[in-house]
Amino acid sequence: MAVLTYKGSQFMYGGEPIRILSGAIHYFRVVPTIGRIGYSS
Repeated sequence: MAVLTYKGSQFMYGGEPIRILSGAIHYFRVVPTIGRIGYSS
């Protein structure tokens, strides 16, 4: 089983460097016209 570790400024998974990305959209803050375009694509 691979182990998630932190070394220096990188996360490592099973000895290999990985990048962890995340994000969020507050749908009530999106301009209505942009929201409709983005959600329909």
